[in-house]
Amino acid sequence: MLPAYLYSLVEEGAWSHATDTMLLLLLKPSSKKKTGIKLPRFEALVDALTPAQRVVIAVVLRTFAEMEAGGSPGQAAQAALEAHWKTYLPASS
Repeated sequence: MLPAYLYSLVEEGAWSHATDTMLLLLLKPSSKKKTGIKLPRFEALVDALTPAQRVVIAVVLRTFAEMEAGGSPGQAAQAALEAHWKTYLPASS
């Protein structure tokens, strides 16, 4: 299901039915805020992904953040990217 939801974020933008769920799921939990999933569950999700899947998630988050830069969904995607996923962006990005 993850590939379909990621595709939906890029194709439909903030109008995607998956936006809220995906952004909560992909935001690494912080001790400062109680949002999204708990850290052990987030770490299990990341550990279950292949390196290529991690790259795809990072690229989708960056693309979505750029597409929705003026709104809160774009800010949430940027926060998720900065909190964890940016380390997986290709070097030429």
